[in-house]
Amino acid sequence: MRIKNENMKKYLIIMAVPLMMLSSCEENMEDLFPSEYQKVLSVKNSGQSSLVMASASESYVVDIIVLKGGGNPSSDSEMSFRLMTDDEVAEEWNWSPSQVEIIGEEGFEIEGGDNIVIPADESYRRISLTLHPSAIAAMTKQDSETWILPLVLESSTDNVNQDMNKMLYTLDLRDLALEWDDFQDETMTVEITYLERQVPLTMVMAYAEANEFTFTATLDDSRTDELVTAFNASHGTDYLALPASALSAPEFSFAPGVEESTQTITLSRKGLESDRSYLLPLDFTVSADAVSKSEEMKYLIVTNPKYIMEDVDQTKFSIAFVNSETGYGWQASNLIDGETNTFGASAWSSKYDGGMASDTEDDWVYSFEAKDRWQHHLDYYPFCHLQRPLSDVYIVIDMKEKITLGAVGFGKWADNLGDYSLKSCKVDLADEFSIKSYQDGGSIADYSDVSNGSVGWKNAFDCKDLPNVKLQCAWFDISDTDGASLQSGRYMRLNPYETHRNDEANKNNVAFTEIYVKKVVAVDGVRLE
Repeated sequence: MRIKNENMKKYLIIMAVPLMMLSSCEENMEDLFPSEYQKVLSVKNSGQSSLVMASASESYVVDIIVLKGGGNPSSDSEMSFRLMTDDEVAEEWNWSPSQVEIIGEEGFEIEGGDNIVIPADESYRRISLTLHPSAIAAMTKQDSETWILPLVLESSTDNVNQDMNKMLYTLDLRDLALEWDDFQDETMTVEITYLERQVPLTMVMAYAEANEFTFTATLDDSRTDELVTAFNASHGTDYLALPASALSAPEFSFAPGVEESTQTITLSRKGLESDRSYLLPLDFTVSADAVSKSEEMKYLIVTNPKYIMEDVDQTKFSIAFVNSETGYGWQASNLIDGETNTFGASAWSSKYDGGMASDTEDDWVYSFEAKDRWQHHLDYYPFCHLQRPLSDVYIVIDMKEKITLGAVGFGKWADNLGDYSLKSCKVDLADEFSIKSYQDGGSIADYSDVSNGSVGWKNAFDCKDLPNVKLQCAWFDISDTDGASLQSGRYMRLNPYETHRNDEANKNNVAFTEIYVKKVVAVDGVRLE
């Protein structure tokens, strides 16, 4: 027991030491750190900063953040900022006095003035530096000189980090200017799809932190002809000037605190020639003398195509009939599967299933269930595996809706055996289509011209001389295809009547990857019913 009591005394003595030390730290914190480390002030955003501002503005505000640290920062800190001299600027930043002009004290003010305080319970303070651009612009300097504001943080009570206590603001005073906010480049193209097109445009005030003026900006066409002529000469173009009759534009309004204005202009086909491109210089006037317009002119390129088209999803189509098909993975349904690595081909050669179709018999199959040997065929449509002269080869596609055909495209992309041999193809349309199988009484002639049951095929395109190369799509457009006729229908008949193959064995074989379709939705801006 005696031994235990002595040990307990030792423990009590040891435990008492840190308590005594803690009490001593609280009472004598100043003794633990040198005086220069008790509190240390620094400027978080010290160094050089470039500011761009409107010369007409009354104020431009910048935040300065002062940090308080050190070993014993839990007391008030007092400080101020002083304007540095030319010599100090030259020494700190190596700027010659001939290069810069320090703004006068009337050009700025600092929140707190000469008595800026960070309270004991705070570790930093955000201080507003307010510049007065209009007052600075009224001061005198040489054109070669740059306005600067050099400041240094000082304190009579605390130590200041000499590496983070100086700021040099270079000031770029510019005229308050309006500019267009919608343009990535000099021009923007707008299509008048129907009779009119609404186009939202936004003007913004450049170099304005806070707008102080009430004014309007109005589109001005007084220099349109001059600007269009200059643009065409500079860019090698031949745009026509957009006539005033084709434009309606409201004023762009600004008020104090509002730095941007969005308005919708209306472009119309009134007075325009279809399939011509026009140029609209976005020149404008400003009602306030203190606000100028940007020197960068912007332009709208306005187009008004005669035919307005939309893509039609060919993967929704189905094959209604084909009278010469290779099959075995090269069936006609590949032309509408949306895949560029598959293709459809007419019967490859005479080795397939009996050779050429004749006038006396036809290996006609109404569906794949008709004969066991067609079980590989996964698509339910009438087809034939015999060769025919290409002039008699037809593929009929059900587009599932009646459309007015505006453009047709032929994909020629498949790598497999280089099959993009289609050279020429006629495209016809019909409102209705049906056909009888040979077994059900259909005639052989029906299989060749695909006329049985239709109300009459109308020729829309004769697509000639497709290149014999891999090509994502060879398009034929109603606007620029010789002999093209605007036709409507639900069923599309393809007659691929010419091939790039010139060998005797395959002179009746033709292949391509996909068939693409665009439908006309408006003509001269008028919607089609």
